[in-house]
This record gives sequence, C-alpha cells and structure tokens, in this order.
Amino acid sequence: MAAAALGNLISDIVGLGASGSIEASASRMGIEEPSMTHYQRIMPRVKLTRWAGSLLGVSLGCLLGMVPLLFFNSSSNMKDVHDMQVEISELEQKVKEMSEARGSSGGAEAAALNGT
Repeated sequence: MAAAALGNLISDIVGLGASGSIEASASRMGIEEPSMTHYQRIMPRVKLTRWAGSLLGVSLGCLLGMVPLLFFNSSSNMKDVHDMQVEISELEQKVKEMSEARGSSGGAEAAALNGT
C-alpha cells in the first residue's frame, strides 16, 4: 500500500509538471488550443470534457503508480515478518534469562555504570 501511495504522489506531481510540456509539444506538432469565446468555455459540454480529460489523466497516473505492486510477493514478505517476530521473541527470552542470571548483582552494576 505504501508503494501505491508513493506512486500516486509521484504520478500526480509529474502530471502537474508535465502538463505544460505536453501542451507545448502539442503546439509544436501543430495541435493548437482551440480558440473559444467566454460563453463556449462556460458551456456544460466543454466543462464536462475538460473534467473528463483531467479525470482520465489522474486515473492513468494512479494506475501507473501501482505498477510496483505487481512485483510485490506477499507470501515471501509475510514469511520475513514471521521470521523477524521469532527472532525478536528469542532475543527477548535471552535478555530475560540474562537478567535473571545476574539476579541482584544487576542493580550494583547499574549503579556502578551511573557513577553512584
């Protein structure tokens, strides 16, 4: 999920930055921005088309941002998490055994380390 979120963020940022370049490239290829009057720009059909284009661009960017999830092997990662939990439990047990073995001398050692 973190990869998807990060991919979404990156694709949105790239999309914002690339919009000017895409428009400039379209102009160089001979595709010009349509000249519309104020009344044409406020027409529902024009607003809907602009909104649909933005929605399509953001959706494609989000989908591209999720590509790393195709390479995510959840069973392997869950095994790694389980192995780490086992190691932590073993370490906790060793620490507990060591502190029990020291008994009351642990307090004297701690006091010596603190300089008291």
